[in-house]
Formats: sequence, C-alpha cells, structure tokens
Amino acid sequence: MRNHVSNFFLASLTLVLSLAFLGCSGESKVQNQNDDIPLRGTSWVLIELMGKEVGPAVMDGRDLTLIFDGGSNRMYGYAGCNTFNGSYKDRGFNRVEFSGIASTLRACPDMEQEQTYYDVLAKTDNYAVKGGILSLHKAKMAPLARFRLQPLR
Repeated sequence: MRNHVSNFFLASLTLVLSLAFLGCSGESKVQNQNDDIPLRGTSWVLIELMGKEVGPAVMDGRDLTLIFDGGSNRMYGYAGCNTFNGSYKDRGFNRVEFSGIASTLRACPDMEQEQTYYDVLAKTDNYAVKGGILSLHKAKMAPLARFRLQPLR
C-alpha cells in the first residue's frame, strides 16, 4: 500500500510540474511574438501612417525613414521634406518614448503628412516588431505607424 501511495505522489508531482512547465512555456511564446530585434542600431522605412499606405516622398522619391543610432539613444530620419533627429528611451517591455524632436526648416508644398509623422512619434508609448515590421502604438490602439526593416547603409 505504501508503495502505491509513493507512486501516486510521484505521478501527481510529475503532472503538476509538467503543467507548470507548459504554462511557463506558453507564456514565453506570447512574450516572444516579437522578433528579437533591438531598436538600437536599426533602420526602418515608413510604410503606413495612421492607417494610410506611405510611399517614397513625392518631392525627391526618397523613402521616409526612422533610424536608431547604434551607439546612443539618438534617432533620426527623413520625413518627406525635412530631416529630423531626437532622442528615444527604450523603457523595456516594448515601451518607448521619443523626445526632443527637431527638424530642418525647409518649406514644401504639402507638409501635412510630415507633421502627422512628427505627431505620431510624440504620441508613441510602445512598439512591436514582428516579421521585420516595426509598429508604433499609443496604448493598445491600432498602429499609429508601421515601418519595414532595411539594412543600415
């Protein structure tokens, strides 16, 4: 009888530990839905802004970009008319804050998309990276902007 109780206890313990391991494994998969791509040292091309597809700038055919410096918490890019730069804080757990955004002061015929781009950066408080696509979000809203990963030049 004692042997049966020991076997039952061991089987129960094994089951509990297995379920705990599977539970941890499932949580890990949820957390790993993001690609393991850090922001620092990456370059991105803007492909969607506030739900609208974005292509190269009408003025000069250049891609609109967001580049995270590899050696600091600085970022810079091209917004369609002007270049910009600023700082970012990667707060962990896919939380990010952009600040101190400054741009050149060229005047172009249509500045609306560029201003929206700057506004999105200012509003962003979190991000996700999946399949080489960076999505910037405010809270749990739909993506404010989406970018495609590009090799650094």
